[in-house]
Amino acid sequence: MSSIYRRKGFTLIELLVVIAIIAILIGLLLPAVQKVRDAAARMECTNNLKQIGLAALQFEGTYKKLPSGSYGPPPGQSTNAGYPCIGVLAAILPYMEQDNVYKLINMKLDPMAPGTPWTSVGSQVAAAQYIIPPFLCPADNAQSKAYAIYFMTTSGSTIYASATTTKLGPTNYVGCGGYFGYTNTGNDVYEGIFRQQSVLGMAGLTATDGASNTLMFGETAGDKTAAPGGVYHTWMGSGWLPTGFGLPTGTATSTPGWYQFSSFHGGPLVNFCFGDGSVRPVHNSVNFNTFVYASGWHEGQVVNVGDL
Repeated sequence: MSSIYRRKGFTLIELLVVIAIIAILIGLLLPAVQKVRDAAARMECTNNLKQIGLAALQFEGTYKKLPSGSYGPPPGQSTNAGYPCIGVLAAILPYMEQDNVYKLINMKLDPMAPGTPWTSVGSQVAAAQYIIPPFLCPADNAQSKAYAIYFMTTSGSTIYASATTTKLGPTNYVGCGGYFGYTNTGNDVYEGIFRQQSVLGMAGLTATDGASNTLMFGETAGDKTAAPGGVYHTWMGSGWLPTGFGLPTGTATSTPGWYQFSSFHGGPLVNFCFGDGSVRPVHNSVNFNTFVYASGWHEGQVVNVGDL
């Protein structure tokens, strides 16, 4: 006698049911996975800002003053001729465990000292091409944009930027310059911790508005649409941004201006590091005056951080 064994398989209907169940499960899981990724990216971004803030405070502990927001021309001059035009992040590289990159810059820490623009110095151009991981927010692929800002300055309430298609090391963090930095006008009372040729120390900051109430560094997502291919900031040249343009709101949150603090995190929040090294998010619907007051260090308007 012999037995015949038949191997039973899935019918077409059963197979379709299994596929449908798998599709439903994937649909349920994807939002949860995305939320976890967003939370992880925001946490990493917060840690990056924390490192940058503490590095600036270590710099101040060494030199008894914070680094200049920009080692560029004096306030009111809109050309970069005769000055290195290096930004604040370059000055804190030794405190970010980036000594090898810093040595290529051979930086003069006197903001008033004239010098050759860094774009004309081979070793400094080489340094500027380095990718510094703590300067990058994981929520934004900065170098996917075509244009890199390598020099910024202001004249009155106008902000100028020079950009190049050369791939340079990006940053999603810049110093806070207050309303429009120092403009030689009546608005200078709203200047921030970092601006062109700034020389502020912690003693001056704590004696006025207070370190824990004053914005020191913030996020910037650059701009997707300002030029063909978009614009990103470089850690070598983009030292600071003003708060005079406010935070992007409404549809502008997805396409912020390169001249604004902004973020690509899920939710209408932009991370900022305060003068005491603490990091907190600021909602993009924050009252404009409150935002400007929080960005200035000696205007006398002490801000409740809960209002941000």
